[in-house]
Amino acid sequence: MQESFEIKRRFGIEIELGEEVSKETVSNFFSEKSFHASKADIYRPSCNNDFWHIKDDATCGTMGRQGPKGVEVASYVAKSFFDLENICDLISELPTLGCKVNKNCGFHIHADCQDLTKSQVAVVTAFWIKIESCLKYSVPLSRRNNRYCAMLGPKLKIKTLQRFPDAELFYNFCCPKDIGFFENKERKVNFNLVNYARACHYGTSSKKTLELRWPESTLNKNDIKNWTILFLNFIENCKFKEIPDNFFDLNLNETLDILGLNSDFEEIKQLKIWLLKRFSKYTSAFKEEAVEILSLADK
Repeated sequence: MQESFEIKRRFGIEIELGEEVSKETVSNFFSEKSFHASKADIYRPSCNNDFWHIKDDATCGTMGRQGPKGVEVASYVAKSFFDLENICDLISELPTLGCKVNKNCGFHIHADCQDLTKSQVAVVTAFWIKIESCLKYSVPLSRRNNRYCAMLGPKLKIKTLQRFPDAELFYNFCCPKDIGFFENKERKVNFNLVNYARACHYGTSSKKTLELRWPESTLNKNDIKNWTILFLNFIENCKFKEIPDNFFDLNLNETLDILGLNSDFEEIKQLKIWLLKRFSKYTSAFKEEAVEILSLADK
């Protein structure tokens, strides 16, 4: 067996909670339990923070914008598998305070991509578009057609036979035109490029991230860990590929391959099993195929 899976880039996660517990109570919990400081705040972007950033969120209360505000938990910038385990362990304790999630709550992962060129980001984005029609069946219905995490391909009106001679042309095609922080519709997709585009525009490496916005919020540490590894591993697996010559959807086996889930790392094997179980849970479209692959993965 190979050595343990290694996280190769910085990342941060955001967990949205309902209104059951105040941001001050949540912040105090992290101040007491974590090696990192915690700050309760109004809603504002988190950027290169070395503390837990606990803030209001008007969209994730049980009644959405029509009711009380929820709470967003933004982790400190993490750098290792140890950090990920620590973040997962602490968030999994939040139910002891009375914290809950609801269908309005999302779970977002920011991956630091300051090492990637625009062409590499274009390639990663292109492969995301090819797998999202399959991967949507690994999330609940509340996230599939959600206006805060819309599928990227349909949003860009990508055609299956559309071709781009080189990756940089595709980057120019998919690059967000609005790079603002607030009330920006181009952020409200499952795979968000706005922060990366904003950093390029201003010539800075600060918050030069790609963001996964698709998963439902969760306080389950196994779900948090696996979604984070899945996203980071997907970026590593695709960053040196060539731009695909079409945008046809991929099947389940092909999607697993693009996600980089065929390695011998024990963490990746467990991630693959976890993801296949989600397919079996949330859809009948790939259920038979998922069960068959799962039976082989479990051996």
